[in-house]
Amino acid sequence: MIFIGFAIAATVAGQDVPAPQSAATGERDSKSRLGSYTYVDFESHAGYATNPLSRLDDDAGRAFARLSLNAVHGRQSARANTLLTAYAETVGYSGKYGTQQLFLVTTHHDLAATERLRLFGDFSASYDQGGQLGTRFIGPAPVTAFPSESVVIPGLPVDTQVVNFDARNYRFAGQVGAKTLLGESDSVTLRTAYDHVSARSSGLDANYSSITASSAYDRVLNERTSVGAILTAQHSALRGPGGVTSFTPQVTGTFALSESTSVNGAIGISHARIDDGTSETSSTGLALSAGVCHKGEASRTCAYLSRRQASPSVAGVVRSLAADLSYSRRIGPNENLQLSVGASRYSSEEGVAFVTATHGSYFHVSGAYSRKLRERLHTGVNFSARKFAQDGPDASADLSGSLFLRYRLGDVL
Repeated sequence: MIFIGFAIAATVAGQDVPAPQSAATGERDSKSRLGSYTYVDFESHAGYATNPLSRLDDDAGRAFARLSLNAVHGRQSARANTLLTAYAETVGYSGKYGTQQLFLVTTHHDLAATERLRLFGDFSASYDQGGQLGTRFIGPAPVTAFPSESVVIPGLPVDTQVVNFDARNYRFAGQVGAKTLLGESDSVTLRTAYDHVSARSSGLDANYSSITASSAYDRVLNERTSVGAILTAQHSALRGPGGVTSFTPQVTGTFALSESTSVNGAIGISHARIDDGTSETSSTGLALSAGVCHKGEASRTCAYLSRRQASPSVAGVVRSLAADLSYSRRIGPNENLQLSVGASRYSSEEGVAFVTATHGSYFHVSGAYSRKLRERLHTGVNFSARKFAQDGPDASADLSGSLFLRYRLGDVL
């Protein structure tokens, strides 16, 4: 199995709180280093999936063969860090299912312009079919020297699953921002971001675009604790006349329980004005996010929880509650184990006429075991289980497992 090697953090309820690495985000376990590195991982899989295209019929299981490549280029100096990644795969199924393709491209750049000013920017683009990209582990890339303010989330946003689990999903997202130190203990971060998501299938052509701006203040109380506040404004235009504008003030905090365990979170109120093209309604409710991570000598465990009051999706405006747990462990010098578990619940905002799915739940489990055969060659097994449930007929769960071989060209990290 492979891991996503892009340094990211999740945007939940308008707050930039670092999310634990998961099946959609990966686990970075290489050591920080200065200089540059370039490598390409080639991977081949052979396996079986019980319902890869989320069909309603009984004869949905298919054997498959999968080929993928993951290219990474990074450059790190005392002042700047740049990371470029590109992942692409093709999957061929037995029977009449044919082939599917996925791709994900990300860029990240950090620059310490002065001793008090840091600039950052990110971009990602992805194409996914049937939500499969969210079950992949892609990476790893070296840990960067700068804690990332990134909010671009590579891969398929789960809320597009609210409408159609078998859709073709496109996403383009980017952000720029700056963080400046006001003194030894105080800092301000300004950020603006753009996000476009589109989902297409037979009988479906839905999309939305969002523009987000935020201003955050942080104060370090001591070497273990910092507190702050953030104000986020977002406007989202949905396909057709609909749209939603939200304002979310929150208080934030970070606390290091020990050298290996940290907790961070944000809590506040989100107020949204929702326009369905014929009338306007308002929605006000709790917006929160929280994460805890523990890093041992050979393992890493992270848990994450979030609630969003009024979020755009290709289905319209939804209220969401999500939880994720990720675990990784190095078993000796040549073996690695990774696990990820997640669950999400979505419901439409009351009175929004253009929402086509009023409730939805998504569950997923992914795992991988890998063993080094030689310096550049690895083998292993991976598995995933996922289920999407919504109003109306539901497809059966998809259980997938495969054997793989991975070969690396370029720098060995």
